[in-house]
Amino acid sequence: MANSILGNKNIRMSSDDIEYFNRSFEASACNSQGDFVRKMLDKWNEPEIIVDPEIRHVTVEKQLQANEIILSLSPAEIYAMRVMVSTSDNFAQEQNEIIDSLKTENKPFLYFGSIFEPEFQSLWVRNIVVTKMMTPEQKEFAIRHNMGAFLRNKFLFSVIDGKISEADITAEMLKSFIKKQIEAAKPKPTKEVEPQL
Repeated sequence: MANSILGNKNIRMSSDDIEYFNRSFEASACNSQGDFVRKMLDKWNEPEIIVDPEIRHVTVEKQLQANEIILSLSPAEIYAMRVMVSTSDNFAQEQNEIIDSLKTENKPFLYFGSIFEPEFQSLWVRNIVVTKMMTPEQKEFAIRHNMGAFLRNKFLFSVIDGKISEADITAEMLKSFIKKQIEAAKPKPTKEVEPQL
């Protein structure tokens, strides 16, 4: 291109475009404005290369805590649970009344089971009462909480009352486990060290 005959080309541009052009030229490594324009034209006329982007599926799995399990319900199961929890006006109140009735002081005189034992009183999951003042998001949270509470309470009730005959877990084993957990959570007494004289 060194032997090319040079000529002038007049281009009408706004003052902003001229300023933009000049800034871009100064930032480039071109020797002249003509060289700068040629490089821009070459870039403009390059054939477009379409590269299929590599599709990568990244699954981020939440690490489950020691007290978490994965529970997925089928559409039929979630439907049945949701209808049961959300269509009864007094579902949460009735479930909470059942929990309150299981307190130790309410134990019937001739009842010899374990359901009223003091160790089990903290296991029951209370339900959230749905009110008209709640936002749709709060109502949805309460419904989902109550569905989970129902499943957990039913499971615990069945285990403690001995209703799951094939289970190796018994009410006594559960009570023993709870007592050990309570003992482990207690602060350990510190031994006082006598000062050396």
